[in-house]
This record gives sequence, C-alpha cells and structure tokens, in this order.
Amino acid sequence: MLPTSGAALQPGPYYTPHVTPLAALRAVYGDRVVYERGCGVTGDDPRGVAAAVDAARDASVAVVFVGGESGLQLHSTVGEARDATSLALTGVQPQLVDAVLATGTPTVVVLVSGRVHAVPEIAASASALLCAWVPGEEGGSGIADVLTGRVDASGRLPVTMPRSVGQIPVYASPRAGGGRSQFYGDYSDSPARPLFPFGHGLSYATFERSDLRIEASGSTAEPVVVSLTTRNTSERAGTDVVQLLARDDVASVARHRFFLCGFVKVTLAPDEQRQVRFTVHPSRLAFYDPTMRFVVEPGAFTFRIGDASARTLLEGAVREYRQREIVATTVEVQ
Repeated sequence: MLPTSGAALQPGPYYTPHVTPLAALRAVYGDRVVYERGCGVTGDDPRGVAAAVDAARDASVAVVFVGGESGLQLHSTVGEARDATSLALTGVQPQLVDAVLATGTPTVVVLVSGRVHAVPEIAASASALLCAWVPGEEGGSGIADVLTGRVDASGRLPVTMPRSVGQIPVYASPRAGGGRSQFYGDYSDSPARPLFPFGHGLSYATFERSDLRIEASGSTAEPVVVSLTTRNTSERAGTDVVQLLARDDVASVARHRFFLCGFVKVTLAPDEQRQVRFTVHPSRLAFYDPTMRFVVEPGAFTFRIGDASARTLLEGAVREYRQREIVATTVEVQ
C-alpha cells in the first residue's frame, strides 16, 4: 500500500500487548493482590526483598515469580548464545524465595523461563511449583486460571528436570542400563533419579486407574491394543493425562528403557470413570537395527501406564518399515 495525499504510513506497536500475571490476578481479586518487585532476574541488589517479605507476611498466599530473561542481549540469561555453567536461579532470586518461604505464608513459586532450572530446595519447601515456560501474550491469563483453579492443572513436563547441573545429560528415555551411576545406582552425593521426570505433573483432582489389559494377535504385523479404566476419586472435576509408555525388552541393539508412544487427556466429573484404549501399530515400535534397517523384531514388549505394566509377545518375521510409514498411535475414550 502506498500513502495517498502525502499521508505517512504508521507502523504498529513494536511489542504486541501482553497480559501479565499481575493484571490477570487483579482481574480476579482486584486490589487484594499486593505486588512487590522483590529483585531482578540478574544482579546482586537485594533491597527489594524486604518489601516483598513484608507483603508476604501479611498475605494469605504468596506467589513468587522467578526464572530467566529470554533474549540475545548480554543481560539475557536464556536464549541462543546465552550458555550457562549453572542451572541455579540467577542473581538474588534464591534469596527472595528463601526469605518469602521463611515467613511461613503458603507460597507458590512460578518458574517463567525458556530453559530448565535446578530447584530442589524450592521443590522441597514451596507449597506448589508451577512451570510456566515462556507463556506468550495471554500467558498471564493462563497462569491465573491455573493458580485460581478456574481450570485444572493438566500440563505435563515435556522435558526432564535435573536436581543439579552435574546430572546432565538426564532425559526421559536412556538406553537400557543407562540413566544411573555404576555400580550402586545413585551418585555418592545425590539420587540418580531426576527432580521431576518427563511427563510429570499434578492435577487438582485425584484419579484411580485399573484393569490394564493388552489385546494382541501375537504378530509383528498386527496392532497391539492397550486399555485401562481411569476414575476421578476426588470431589471436583479434573483432567487425567494418561500416558502410554513402551519398552522392547530384548532387541538386537540397546533400546530405550521406556519411550512414550501415546497419550490422551480425559476430563472426568467426580466419581466418573472412562475406559481408554490405545491402538499401537507395530511400526510405532520400530528401530534401526545393526544393519540400519528400520525394523520390528519379534520378542517381548512391555507397556506401562503410571505404575501399572503388562507384557506381550510378538512373533513372526522381522518386519521392515520406512520412517515415513510410521502409523501414529490412536486413542479412544469410551
């Protein structure tokens, strides 16, 4: 478009409007929400901590926002070319959290960052820990919805959160025999298990799962059906995130200890129950063998949902697939 009659084109805003968590919470609770800055993401200035502590001491609930600053500038702590030697919170943020926790006020810590942080002390001491990542333009509204219980907390971790930087690399599916310190399992100064594993997350409701079953023809050419029943055992509606993990128990190469091959969110009213059925095509179980063929080998496979697992045998010939032919797992909720 060209300007007419000498009118100049006006650019739009450089930054899109964002709803902050403070604005979203005040939209719900009004002036009852008291805000204090506390401290910056970086730097060693603790002068705002005292005011934050005073506000927390007089509050029924304290919400502390910590994390990283995403960007490419020198003061950014998260982003491309912004590598770090530590996963701890930067600046005096740990002091801020410790000081607010020391007031005895129930405290929710919200992590807003584009990377994981090692926060074992906060996880052990805070009333709740919410990982909000970099939530975008309506992120404040989403955070407020979860904090106030307007929506159920049904997010699950897409990564594994370590206890310390010394655990890296730590991830969801190490090869069989990996993911632990030899020969005793744990480190000499820490458990080997992560602070929070891939797929971890809590809901405001509680759920009971039962009747885990496998229906399989026993052939490497036919799908495997894994089903179970989930029931809401709490007094409020909630969303159960049912995650199906699989393991090839014996293969010609070392395979993952478990890998995610399907998931579904099931919203249930109090005492409501639903049956969930996963249909797993054998191509979803394929891997590259020593000759770099993408195959499914006959043998034993274990499927796990939560703490329950079941095993099945697939027989027949080794089946070769191409990666572009992988059939995604389908899910029915009945």
